[in-house]
Amino acid sequence: MSAKDIARLEEARLIGLDWGTTSLRAYLFGKSGEILAENSAPSGVMHLERFCPVGAPDAPRENLFEAALEDICRDWPAEVILRLPVIACGMVGSTAGWKEAAYLKTPAGAEELARALTNVERAKGSTVRIVPGVCASGLAGSQLPEIMRGEETQIAGILSQKEGGPATRNDHLLVGLPGTHSKWVQVRDGKIVSFATFVTGELYGLLASHSVIAKTQKKASRFEEAAFKAGLRLSQRPNAEAAGGLLSTIFSTRSRRVLGELKEEEQPDYLSGLLIGEELAGVERMLLRERCSLQDFASILLAGERDLCVRYQAACNVLGWPVTEMIENATVRGLWSVAQQAGMVRSET
Repeated sequence: MSAKDIARLEEARLIGLDWGTTSLRAYLFGKSGEILAENSAPSGVMHLERFCPVGAPDAPRENLFEAALEDICRDWPAEVILRLPVIACGMVGSTAGWKEAAYLKTPAGAEELARALTNVERAKGSTVRIVPGVCASGLAGSQLPEIMRGEETQIAGILSQKEGGPATRNDHLLVGLPGTHSKWVQVRDGKIVSFATFVTGELYGLLASHSVIAKTQKKASRFEEAAFKAGLRLSQRPNAEAAGGLLSTIFSTRSRRVLGELKEEEQPDYLSGLLIGEELAGVERMLLRERCSLQDFASILLAGERDLCVRYQAACNVLGWPVTEMIENATVRGLWSVAQQAGMVRSET
C-alpha cells in the first residue's frame, strides 16, 4: 500500500460490517460517509471454522468472530482499525452470531435502531455495535408474525437519501428487497410499519438443484426472457391454468420440458418467472387484505443485488406494477445513517 493510500485511509471515521450467514463485507467510511476501501470474505456466521486454532476445534465462538474481523481488515493500517468505531448488521446479531441483538417491534426507523444497538466488547480494539432486527408480532387469524435482520439497515439507507430523492421521510413507500428470503416492506413517516417475507430464492435454489426438475434443465448462457414471461403470466391465472396453485404449476416446469414445450435451457427462467410471479401475486393479496392497492404508494422501490433487482423490475413491468426506481448500496448507506443517529460519527461536508 502506497503512502498516499495510507494517508487516505487515515481519514477514515467508521468501519461498517454487513455480516450475513455465508459472507462478510467490510467498509471503511470517510468523513462524509464515502467508502474509502472495502473487503469481502466467505466468513459468514455459519462459516467460521477456518478460524479455529489448530488442535482447538472447540474454541469459543467469540474468538472466531474476533479472528474473522481481524482477517477482513488485514489490508488496512492496524493503528487506524484499532481506533475506529465499528457498526455491524445482519446475522451477526442472531442467536448464531457474535451476540444476540433483540428485535424491535414495528414501527421502527433509523432513530429507534440507533437507540437499541447491542454492544460487543472486543478483546482488543473498539467496541462493535450491532444493529437490532425488526419484528411484527402478527395477529391471530389475520396476519402471521414476521422478523427481519439486516433488511432494516437497507431501509434506513434508502430513507437516508437526500430530500427530494425517490424516498422522502413523509412518503408511504413499498420497498421490495429480493433475495433468498425476499421482503416487501411498507414504510410510512420514515418507519417500517409492516412487512412480509417470501422464501422465493431459497425455494428456487432447492427446486433447481435438488428436485426432479434439476434432472432435465440446463443453465442458460443468457436470460431466456420469453420463458420467464411465460412463467410470470401463468402465475397470474388463478382461475384457469394456475387454479391448482403453486404446488401444481411448479410441476409444469418438468411436464412442459418432457412434452417439448420448453427447452432445457428455458426451464430455469420459466421456474423463476413462476416463483417471482407467485410472490408478487402474494403481495397484491396482502395489500387487498389491508384494503390497500399499489396505487396508494408514493413510490415502489427495489433494493439489493443488482441483477436480481433487474429481474424483479422486469417482472413488475410485465405485470403492470409502477416500480419507480432501483436503489443501490442501501446497506452501506444504512450503516452510516444508523451510526450517525447513534452518535458514533458525525458527517463532515
